[in-house]
Amino acid sequence: MPLEPDTPEKPIDAAPEPLERNLGNAVRVVLPFLQPGARIRLILITATSFISGLAQALIVVLIVNTALGIVDQKSANIGLPLIGALKLSVPQSVGLGLALCVFQLSLDLSGVQMGARIGADTYAGMRIRAHRAFLRSTWDVQAKSGEGQLQDLVSTYAPQESNAVQLISNGLIALTSFLSLLLAAFLLNAGAAALVIVAVGVLFVCFRPLGKRIHTHSQSQLRENAIYVGEISQGVRLAQAIHAFDVGEVWVQRDDHYALDTAHYNRLKLRLRNAISPLYQFVALCLMLISLGGLYATSKSQLGSLGALILILLRAVNSGQSIQGVYQALLENMPFATHLSAEIERLEEARQPRGTEPLDRINTLGMEGVTYSYVADQPALQDVTFEFKRGESIGIVGPSGGGKSTLVQLLLRLRTPDQGMVTANGQDALPLSLDDWYRHIAFVPQEPLLTSGSIRENIEFFRADIQPGAVERAAEQAHIHHDIVTWADGYETTAGARGGGLSGGQKQRLCIARALVTNPEIIILDEPTSALDVNAETIVRDTLEALHGETTIILVAHRLSTLRLCDKIMVIDGGRITAFEPTSDLANREGFYREALATSDRHESNAEPEAEIAPEAEAEAT
Repeated sequence: MPLEPDTPEKPIDAAPEPLERNLGNAVRVVLPFLQPGARIRLILITATSFISGLAQALIVVLIVNTALGIVDQKSANIGLPLIGALKLSVPQSVGLGLALCVFQLSLDLSGVQMGARIGADTYAGMRIRAHRAFLRSTWDVQAKSGEGQLQDLVSTYAPQESNAVQLISNGLIALTSFLSLLLAAFLLNAGAAALVIVAVGVLFVCFRPLGKRIHTHSQSQLRENAIYVGEISQGVRLAQAIHAFDVGEVWVQRDDHYALDTAHYNRLKLRLRNAISPLYQFVALCLMLISLGGLYATSKSQLGSLGALILILLRAVNSGQSIQGVYQALLENMPFATHLSAEIERLEEARQPRGTEPLDRINTLGMEGVTYSYVADQPALQDVTFEFKRGESIGIVGPSGGGKSTLVQLLLRLRTPDQGMVTANGQDALPLSLDDWYRHIAFVPQEPLLTSGSIRENIEFFRADIQPGAVERAAEQAHIHHDIVTWADGYETTAGARGGGLSGGQKQRLCIARALVTNPEIIILDEPTSALDVNAETIVRDTLEALHGETTIILVAHRLSTLRLCDKIMVIDGGRITAFEPTSDLANREGFYREALATSDRHESNAEPEAEIAPEAEAEAT
């Protein structure tokens, strides 16, 4: 388990701030996150769509006039927009129409391919960017993130962002097609084209309130979904306890409540969104019929132009409907896209400072006047000053919430002091290279967490610079090598993410081997034996004793028997160092240490050894 702060963190709101509800904002949110080349593709999509729309208008004119030519058994007199009248035979007209159909299809397929490329690239890019931003942000920001927040960003919000980009692409296609069809209609009959423009504008105004309602329901769905995802992640983390206390059904009913809340707002949103299309079509067709009545009264003699005009106007109205649908869908996607953009920007702004100055060796490690607070005016550490020398073994004790974990996080440079500084060799550690820092300092957490890979991969832990033989050497130092070689696949044995089939002591020793594989100068251990029995603790303690004098050991513990190997003990209480003395002196003088030592001895006298299990039983155990 990651180190937890000694002071409770302020909870993060699941819902984003209220958003502006207009198309311009949707576009402004999405465009900065387009992948390289996407803007050029959008321009090409716009151009090809406009040309495709003109080709479509010409095809419609050809179809109508060719049909009239067949009826009259004569050549088709075709009035082409921008070209003028052409006299073509029926076969010539059919051939030209087919050629235009192939040309339009090639343009449309090209637009589809570019749109799909934009959507897919955006989806992958946003997921990668969100993941990188989270992992590169400070531990302080990561610790404040809610349960499952990163998973939610990459699995829920990134697809919505990709969908928003795809909608913009579709909207450009619909808009340019609409404009090209209107241009053709205008050349055939300016009055009819103007009427369509007015009708589409009126429809947009009429349906705007529905779009706002869809946006509101979408934002509510986003909020409830964030809560639901957090609860699901928490259920996975607490799965063992849920089984052990037999509260599975209660937990299911609890999560079902959040799922139904999410479904409620989704249902309201979908009902409104799906109603817009038939309503739009109804109003548009009514307006078209009225318009046709007027055209019929004024253009009886121009049957070819009238027929072509009717079909072009119908296509234009359909394009207007597509534009309306894109607009509503963008309003629906805006809360997701805006929240994702805001979260990624927040994480990127909180990027961990890595320092640039080289660090060859750490002779001393300490703090000077360090104060750190999770909540204003409630310091977790206050005016802390100390120095550890190379090769010393230092024990850190104190009551829960006293500041131990905060001190460790600051030493690991997971957090930055509000005041004062962490020091290495007497100088401020902040400018020092973080890469060098972690080559010299290793960490063993309280809960031994493994990855879903082999034993070797768990010890190497994704570090490519591990020297040959270092894994085996570290395993021997951690007193786990002899266990590993007895397993069927040895170091290639699969441990599993949960370490199924391994005892607590074996998992802890694997994590110690992980820390030792780079041969660090300093090793920091946070309660490494708190969950172990006496036998497993003894093995871990033997490992630490073998490192004594060669490696600087910083050991946080409540079980004070583990601290007997330490040269000095630091007592932290209320965020302050109340004692920092040699172990023998402190045992006789400091009240907290003496009382805790007596309690620890009583517990150890009643402890039983822990049985260790070979990994061959992993599948059955899990």
